[in-house]
Amino acid sequence: MNRFHFALPFLCTIPLILHTSAARATTPAWSALGHTSNAPAIGPNDEVNTLLVAPATPNSPQRLLVGGLFTAINGSIVSSPHLIAWDGSLWQPGPGLQSEVQALVIHPINGVPTIVASGTSDLVTPPTGAPLFTAYSVAFLDNGSWTGVNVPGAGYVFGMGSYQLAGDAAPQLAFSSPFFLPSEYIAEMGNLATSGSPPVVSATLDGLGGGLITVTRAFCQFDDGQGPRLYAGAGANSSQTLGMLARYDGAEWTNLTGFSGQVNAMLVFDDGTGPAMYVAGSFTHIAGNTACNRIAKYKNGVFTPLATGLNNQVNALAVHDDGTGPAIYAAGYFSSASGTLANRIAKWQNGQWHALAGGLGTAGNAQYVNALASFDDDGDGPMPPALYAAGTFTRADRLLDLGQPALRIARWGKSFCTIDLDNGSASGTPDFAVDINDLLFFLVQFEAGSPEADLDNDGDPGQSTRDGAVDINDLLFFLARFEAGC
Repeated sequence: MNRFHFALPFLCTIPLILHTSAARATTPAWSALGHTSNAPAIGPNDEVNTLLVAPATPNSPQRLLVGGLFTAINGSIVSSPHLIAWDGSLWQPGPGLQSEVQALVIHPINGVPTIVASGTSDLVTPPTGAPLFTAYSVAFLDNGSWTGVNVPGAGYVFGMGSYQLAGDAAPQLAFSSPFFLPSEYIAEMGNLATSGSPPVVSATLDGLGGGLITVTRAFCQFDDGQGPRLYAGAGANSSQTLGMLARYDGAEWTNLTGFSGQVNAMLVFDDGTGPAMYVAGSFTHIAGNTACNRIAKYKNGVFTPLATGLNNQVNALAVHDDGTGPAIYAAGYFSSASGTLANRIAKWQNGQWHALAGGLGTAGNAQYVNALASFDDDGDGPMPPALYAAGTFTRADRLLDLGQPALRIARWGKSFCTIDLDNGSASGTPDFAVDINDLLFFLVQFEAGSPEADLDNDGDPGQSTRDGAVDINDLLFFLARFEAGC
């Protein structure tokens, strides 16, 4: 006798408290990565500094790279400390790095777009016998493994920016380090050369218009009508001589008026009136009289505020479309935007600030956001991209210090329901509704012992690999998700 034959008669006795038309939520919401109602929140065990969407390759789908100080995910030590990938449903360990990751960029190496990481000195462990002062504070991913780059004088690279000015034959990579010689705290990576035994890859450094003293992770390329220029903002560890924001034209730096505080993030965005550069940080005034609280729009040589701005520091900016059109998202330490409660993150759209539900973090400045990224986490599927935020926070959708656990990274977006099984059509296109048809579909598959009904994965919803057992746990998993409308 088939061990599943009890299922259909048993389920027919269940009172009709189940929702027979539980429509899946169609508005964005916060969620922890991999979190379900019967599993704890998961995430990194320490601070996340940077996010980067890595494009698909012949051997790998598009994925979100997460870099920082962490060494464990979901409470378990990972084989790839300090850097891990999220594919939209699972953490994907890969070649990790040996010390804290501060920045990630995509930059051509030997003409091929390549993932480059920077951070503290031994991102890659120097080979035995390497020169004493070999410091791999930069590394690039080559055929699935990291190649360390010895950057002279840089035991620590804080930020990077890939850019190409009018006179450049190819994109250039700017580094920011407090260990470069004074007046060259920002330098450009020159040629890579391999020498010695064991071989060590080293980079020459070219000064960028000597005289700028600043340590930053905020770089931006923008054309304000005079051709593309590189903009750099002064960060928290800076000792600047040109001010908090400066522009490089390929020969020299020019100060862009006086900011009352640091510039931590920049991006270019067209709100319908043409491209403009948005700058954000800790400043409250520009040029002593323009009140721009922590964020401003720069166009045609003029800075303008975004309403009354934000009440505390901004660390990150991103452009994201949640289904209502492209908008700017800002995140950091703040708790309100133009007087509206907005915990650590807010959206600027159509001349107004909007909160993202209860936001992120709990009370206190120890909970903040460092990085944002818009990531299409279902690939070719029907869902729009989601917005990912990362930093030090431990909760999402906080209201009165409640909310759900979300350890240092969280997702803002519409959710695809794993129990929307029948898809509403023979074509397999998701119908975005959890209803009686899904229940009937599951029961037939459960009765047959089909892998399609293997949902609970032995109680580990963080894993997508089927456990090979269709049992009572799968039934209970489905019923709980069905009752909740997924």
